[in-house]
Amino acid sequence: MTAKNYSDFLEFSEPEDLTNFYFYKQALSDQQIGVVEKLSESLKDERGTAGGETNDSYRSSRIRWIHYGNDSHWLYETLGTMAATANRALWNFNIAAMTESIQFGEYHATENGHYDWHLDIGAGSFKRKISIVVQLTDPAEYEGGDLELLFGRSPQRVERGKGNVTVFPSYVLHRVTPVTKGIRRSLVIWVSGEPFR
Repeated sequence: MTAKNYSDFLEFSEPEDLTNFYFYKQALSDQQIGVVEKLSESLKDERGTAGGETNDSYRSSRIRWIHYGNDSHWLYETLGTMAATANRALWNFNIAAMTESIQFGEYHATENGHYDWHLDIGAGSFKRKISIVVQLTDPAEYEGGDLELLFGRSPQRVERGKGNVTVFPSYVLHRVTPVTKGIRRSLVIWVSGEPFR
């Protein structure tokens, strides 16, 4: 399938405004998710790190990087549009671009797959400002592995669902709870800009 066939992928439903983060229910179709999984099959598998270091007690996941190209530009454009919509509605951050590749992640129950509380904001002259998480796995296929956001004293669990997209500020604490059965697959990408002022 060539890039010109992906134009229909750029359509998605209106989001639900949940005040502190933006949530798109079933924003990616089964067909789109199939294309994403096919793209990831030939990519190099590596261990997820935290702050550049491997620490399985803090983060246990496998990741692959989907770089921008002819077969993936539709995915960048779709997620970028969602992030821009959320930004206009909620935060109005000064954002510039997606300066990193899309991360395809797997959390395996057999490896105690999880990622403890962390921020995405990152270092460098450009800062991550918006995080985008896409759930790729049907919730019936795994247990645990909840995405939780911390805006106050109590974590807020994000609704599970294949194709759901969650958009939130990269400075918000969040985690993926341990997967206790099966495998949870997801995508993560960040929109960056000049440091907050």
